[in-house]
Amino acid sequence: MILGNFRTTPCSFLNRESPLTPFFEILKRKNLLYFLKKLTAPAQHPIKRLLDSELFNHPSSHLSPIHNMLDQQTLTQLNITAIETIHQHQIQPWESFSLNTNNMKIKKENAKEIVTAQINQQKTNSENLLFTDGSSIPEQGTAAAALLNNSINFACKINNTEESSSFEAEVTAINIGLEMFNNNLNNLLAGNQHNIFNNQLNIFCDNQATITAISRPPKPVSLQYRFNKIFNY
Repeated sequence: MILGNFRTTPCSFLNRESPLTPFFEILKRKNLLYFLKKLTAPAQHPIKRLLDSELFNHPSSHLSPIHNMLDQQTLTQLNITAIETIHQHQIQPWESFSLNTNNMKIKKENAKEIVTAQINQQKTNSENLLFTDGSSIPEQGTAAAALLNNSINFACKINNTEESSSFEAEVTAINIGLEMFNNNLNNLLAGNQHNIFNNQLNIFCDNQATITAISRPPKPVSLQYRFNKIFNY
Protein backbone atom coordinates (compact mmCIF):
# COMPACT_ATOMS: atom_id res chain seq x y z
CA MET A 1 0.00 0.00 0.00
CA ILE A 2 1.25 3.48 -0.89
CA LEU A 3 0.13 6.63 0.91
CA GLY A 4 -0.68 8.82 -2.06
CA ASN A 5 -0.49 12.08 -0.15
CA PHE A 6 2.98 11.36 1.15
CA ARG A 7 4.31 9.28 -1.78
CA THR A 8 5.79 6.68 0.57
CA THR A 9 4.97 3.42 2.31
CA PRO A 10 3.27 3.44 5.73
CA CYS A 11 6.40 2.13 7.50
CA SER A 12 8.68 4.70 5.88
CA PHE A 13 6.24 7.48 6.69
CA LEU A 14 5.92 6.44 10.34
CA ASN A 15 9.68 6.04 10.74
CA ARG A 16 10.22 9.54 9.39
CA GLU A 17 7.30 11.40 10.97
CA SER A 18 6.75 9.56 14.26
CA PRO A 19 8.44 11.04 17.35
CA LEU A 20 8.96 7.49 18.68
CA THR A 21 12.38 5.86 18.40
CA PRO A 22 12.28 2.49 16.60
CA PHE A 23 12.33 -0.51 18.94
CA PHE A 24 15.55 -2.03 17.61
CA GLU A 25 17.33 1.31 17.87
CA ILE A 26 16.33 1.53 21.53
CA LEU A 27 17.48 -2.05 22.11
CA LYS A 28 20.82 -1.35 20.45
CA ARG A 29 21.36 1.71 22.62
CA LYS A 30 20.45 -0.17 25.79
CA ASN A 31 22.87 -2.97 24.93
CA LEU A 32 25.65 -0.50 24.18
CA LEU A 33 25.06 1.37 27.44
CA TYR A 34 25.00 -1.93 29.36
CA PHE A 35 28.38 -3.03 28.01
CA LEU A 36 29.90 0.41 28.52
CA LYS A 37 28.69 0.40 32.10
CA LYS A 38 30.08 -3.06 32.80
CA LEU A 39 33.40 -2.40 31.06
CA THR A 40 33.95 0.63 33.28
CA ALA A 41 32.79 -1.16 36.43
CA PRO A 42 35.17 -1.87 39.34
CA ALA A 43 37.64 -4.67 38.65
CA GLN A 44 36.03 -6.96 41.24
CA HIS A 45 32.63 -6.85 39.52
CA PRO A 46 31.85 -10.40 38.22
CA ILE A 47 30.49 -9.18 34.88
CA LYS A 48 33.54 -6.96 34.45
CA ARG A 49 35.85 -9.95 34.93
CA LEU A 50 33.83 -12.02 32.48
CA LEU A 51 33.90 -9.34 29.78
CA ASP A 52 37.62 -8.74 30.27
CA SER A 53 38.24 -12.47 29.95
CA GLU A 54 36.29 -12.66 26.69
CA LEU A 55 37.93 -9.54 25.24
CA PHE A 56 41.56 -10.02 26.20
CA ASN A 57 42.19 -13.73 26.77
CA HIS A 58 42.96 -15.92 23.78
CA PRO A 59 41.51 -19.45 23.87
CA SER A 60 43.91 -22.33 24.21
CA SER A 61 45.16 -23.69 20.91
CA HIS A 62 46.39 -27.08 22.16
CA LEU A 63 44.97 -30.14 20.46
CA SER A 64 42.33 -32.04 22.37
CA PRO A 65 42.14 -35.87 22.50
CA ILE A 66 39.36 -35.63 19.92
CA HIS A 67 41.59 -33.81 17.43
CA ASN A 68 44.40 -36.28 18.09
CA MET A 69 42.09 -39.14 17.06
CA LEU A 70 41.44 -37.71 13.62
CA ASP A 71 44.44 -39.24 11.87
CA GLN A 72 43.48 -42.69 13.17
CA GLN A 73 39.98 -42.68 11.70
CA THR A 74 38.50 -42.80 8.23
CA LEU A 75 35.60 -40.68 7.03
CA THR A 76 33.95 -43.35 4.88
CA GLN A 77 31.97 -45.08 7.62
CA LEU A 78 29.31 -42.40 7.99
CA ASN A 79 27.74 -39.71 5.87
CA ILE A 80 29.32 -36.80 7.73
CA THR A 81 27.95 -34.20 5.32
CA ALA A 82 24.40 -35.25 6.10
CA ILE A 83 25.07 -35.47 9.83
CA GLU A 84 26.55 -31.98 10.17
CA THR A 85 23.99 -30.22 7.98
CA ILE A 86 21.54 -28.08 9.96
CA HIS A 87 17.94 -27.91 8.80
CA GLN A 88 15.15 -25.72 10.07
CA HIS A 89 12.49 -27.68 11.92
CA GLN A 90 9.30 -26.13 13.28
CA ILE A 91 7.96 -28.12 16.21
CA GLN A 92 4.31 -29.07 15.90
CA PRO A 93 1.87 -28.78 18.84
CA TRP A 94 1.22 -32.53 18.82
CA GLU A 95 4.89 -33.55 18.92
CA SER A 96 6.05 -34.85 22.27
CA PHE A 97 9.37 -36.19 23.48
CA SER A 98 10.33 -38.56 26.28
CA LEU A 99 14.02 -38.33 27.05
CA ASN A 100 15.19 -38.68 30.63
CA THR A 101 18.05 -36.35 31.56
CA ASN A 102 20.18 -36.91 34.66
CA ASN A 103 23.00 -35.10 36.42
CA MET A 104 21.65 -31.64 35.66
CA LYS A 105 22.06 -30.23 39.16
CA ILE A 106 24.99 -32.13 40.63
CA LYS A 107 28.01 -30.16 41.80
CA LYS A 108 31.15 -30.29 39.70
CA GLU A 109 33.23 -31.74 42.53
CA ASN A 110 30.74 -34.62 42.89
CA ALA A 111 30.29 -35.33 39.18
CA LYS A 112 33.13 -37.83 38.74
CA GLU A 113 32.04 -40.05 41.61
CA ILE A 114 28.36 -40.00 40.62
CA VAL A 115 28.95 -40.62 36.91
CA THR A 116 31.48 -43.39 37.60
CA ALA A 117 28.92 -45.16 39.80
CA GLN A 118 26.27 -44.78 37.09
CA ILE A 119 28.56 -46.25 34.44
CA ASN A 120 29.52 -49.21 36.62
CA GLN A 121 25.87 -49.91 37.43
CA GLN A 122 24.84 -49.73 33.78
CA LYS A 123 27.69 -52.03 32.78
CA THR A 124 26.52 -54.50 35.42
CA ASN A 125 23.02 -54.32 33.93
CA SER A 126 24.41 -54.85 30.40
CA GLU A 127 23.10 -51.49 29.21
CA ASN A 128 24.37 -49.71 26.10
CA LEU A 129 26.71 -46.78 26.79
CA LEU A 130 27.47 -43.98 24.33
CA PHE A 131 30.16 -41.41 25.14
CA THR A 132 30.26 -38.29 22.97
CA ASP A 133 32.40 -35.18 22.90
CA GLY A 134 33.02 -32.18 20.67
CA SER A 135 35.53 -29.37 20.73
CA SER A 136 36.44 -26.19 18.89
CA ILE A 137 39.99 -24.87 18.68
CA PRO A 138 40.86 -21.52 17.05
CA GLU A 139 42.56 -21.97 13.67
CA GLN A 140 42.30 -25.76 14.07
CA GLY A 141 38.58 -26.16 13.40
CA THR A 142 35.99 -28.21 15.24
CA ALA A 143 35.91 -31.96 15.84
CA ALA A 144 33.43 -34.51 17.13
CA ALA A 145 33.86 -38.05 18.46
CA ALA A 146 31.68 -40.86 19.77
CA LEU A 147 32.42 -44.17 21.52
CA LEU A 148 29.80 -46.93 21.74
CA ASN A 149 30.18 -49.68 24.35
CA ASN A 150 33.98 -49.27 24.34
CA SER A 151 34.09 -51.20 21.06
CA ILE A 152 33.02 -48.85 18.26
CA ASN A 153 34.47 -45.37 17.91
CA PHE A 154 34.45 -42.66 15.31
CA ALA A 155 35.98 -39.18 15.13
CA CYS A 156 35.85 -36.53 12.46
CA LYS A 157 36.83 -32.96 11.79
CA ILE A 158 33.74 -30.91 10.93
CA ASN A 159 34.96 -27.61 9.48
CA ASN A 160 36.69 -24.38 10.49
CA THR A 161 35.81 -22.40 13.59
CA GLU A 162 34.34 -19.57 11.55
CA GLU A 163 31.48 -21.83 10.50
CA SER A 164 30.84 -23.89 13.63
CA SER A 165 31.09 -23.84 17.41
CA SER A 166 31.86 -26.21 20.27
CA PHE A 167 28.14 -26.57 20.93
CA GLU A 168 27.53 -27.59 17.32
CA ALA A 169 30.40 -30.09 17.57
CA GLU A 170 28.83 -31.57 20.71
CA VAL A 171 25.49 -32.03 18.95
CA THR A 172 27.19 -33.52 15.88
CA ALA A 173 28.99 -36.01 18.14
CA ILE A 174 25.64 -37.14 19.55
CA ASN A 175 24.27 -37.52 16.02
CA ILE A 176 27.30 -39.61 15.03
CA GLY A 177 26.79 -41.82 18.07
CA LEU A 178 23.10 -42.26 17.31
CA GLU A 179 23.94 -43.16 13.72
CA MET A 180 26.39 -45.82 14.90
CA PHE A 181 23.87 -47.17 17.40
CA ASN A 182 21.11 -47.30 14.79
CA ASN A 183 23.35 -49.17 12.34
CA ASN A 184 24.27 -51.73 15.00
CA LEU A 185 20.66 -52.03 16.12
CA ASN A 186 19.65 -52.97 12.59
CA ASN A 187 22.42 -55.59 12.55
CA LEU A 188 21.32 -56.89 15.95
CA LEU A 189 17.74 -57.32 14.77
CA ALA A 190 19.05 -59.17 11.72
CA GLY A 191 21.18 -61.42 13.94
CA ASN A 192 24.46 -60.29 12.38
CA GLN A 193 26.37 -58.90 15.37
CA HIS A 194 26.42 -58.48 19.13
CA ASN A 195 28.12 -55.11 19.71
CA ILE A 196 25.02 -53.79 21.45
CA PHE A 197 22.67 -55.43 23.93
CA ASN A 198 19.21 -54.02 23.17
CA ASN A 199 17.41 -50.94 21.83
CA GLN A 200 17.99 -48.84 24.97
CA LEU A 201 20.82 -46.30 24.98
CA ASN A 202 22.48 -44.19 27.69
CA ILE A 203 24.26 -41.09 26.37
CA PHE A 204 27.08 -39.40 28.28
CA CYS A 205 28.18 -35.92 27.21
CA ASP A 206 30.05 -33.28 29.20
CA ASN A 207 28.69 -30.08 27.66
CA GLN A 208 26.22 -28.33 29.96
CA ALA A 209 24.64 -26.34 27.14
CA THR A 210 23.95 -29.51 25.18
CA ILE A 211 22.43 -31.28 28.18
CA THR A 212 20.26 -28.26 28.94
CA ALA A 213 19.04 -28.00 25.36
CA ILE A 214 18.22 -31.71 25.18
CA SER A 215 16.42 -31.69 28.51
CA ARG A 216 13.82 -29.19 27.29
CA PRO A 217 11.28 -29.52 24.47
CA PRO A 218 12.79 -28.28 21.21
CA LYS A 219 12.08 -24.77 20.03
CA PRO A 220 11.91 -23.44 16.45
CA VAL A 221 15.59 -22.59 16.04
CA SER A 222 18.19 -23.78 13.55
CA LEU A 223 19.58 -26.62 15.72
CA GLN A 224 16.03 -27.78 16.45
CA TYR A 225 16.24 -30.35 13.62
CA ARG A 226 19.15 -32.16 15.26
CA PHE A 227 17.45 -32.47 18.60
CA ASN A 228 14.29 -33.66 16.87
CA LYS A 229 16.31 -36.48 15.28
CA ILE A 230 17.74 -37.39 18.68
CA PHE A 231 14.32 -37.55 20.30
CA ASN A 232 12.90 -39.66 17.49
CA TYR A 233 15.42 -42.49 17.99
